[in-house]
Amino acid sequence: MPRHALEAFGVSLVLVFLCSVLAAPLVADYGLAARIPAVQLGLAGAAFYVLRRHRLPLAAAVPRIGLGPRVLLASLLLGLGALLVSGATSARLYDFRGGHARQLSEQTELLVAQVGAVAAVALYGLLVPLSEELLFRGVVLRGLLGRWPPAAAIAVSTLAFAVYHVHPVHILIAFLLGLVCAYAVIRSGSFWAGAAVHASNNSAALIAALTLGGDRAAGPLAPGWGALGLLFLLFGARLLPYGGSGSSGPPGPPGGSTTSPKAVRSARPQISPGGL
Repeated sequence: MPRHALEAFGVSLVLVFLCSVLAAPLVADYGLAARIPAVQLGLAGAAFYVLRRHRLPLAAAVPRIGLGPRVLLASLLLGLGALLVSGATSARLYDFRGGHARQLSEQTELLVAQVGAVAAVALYGLLVPLSEELLFRGVVLRGLLGRWPPAAAIAVSTLAFAVYHVHPVHILIAFLLGLVCAYAVIRSGSFWAGAAVHASNNSAALIAALTLGGDRAAGPLAPGWGALGLLFLLFGARLLPYGGSGSSGPPGPPGGSTTSPKAVRSARPQISPGGL
């Protein structure tokens, strides 16, 4: 594993542990309202530590590629699709998950009661995606892409992202989400595409937990929802442009010259490792 990616992952383990220990008294009183910022502080701190230690600009992890309307729409569809597919395909896993889902839903309701719905969405739907994407896609994925083929870089960075979620069901769900986020980042070339995928997934999950209630939110989705999620994934993947451009295919050569259909078919979206 390239040095920066390995270093970021190792530092994040230490910082998340330290932040969790320091925040333990607050977590005992405030639950997720204290635990979420503590964990995300450790993740973001690891990313900034690696960038600063190696004198890399923030643009090395977050390239200056914007989030146009088409990229935003595609990212929202991908995030919702990942949520629906994971909710439907994990149906059999809920048997050994037991009361964990209901407990999580109750904690979510308590979070909203403590900080309000807007702050809860800001924490879970914005803060969590930004810090996790900064570390796992901004630093780890880009560091791996500097030396490894894209498929291997995506698989390893996504696995690292998944194991952070600890619970077996969460690991499987997070792995699917991580794959979709990595795809969005690599295809579009924009860090913000992966962040938008992650934010739409988390925000929709939070809203579902609040509107459906504990028992219904804890149960698996019907297979029909999984099929709808698959359609969202396929359409979002097709809609997402290459390189953040408005086109649906690989960008052409400079100067307006044309390429053969064979060259276009063989072209792959590229993402710069940005010095990591």
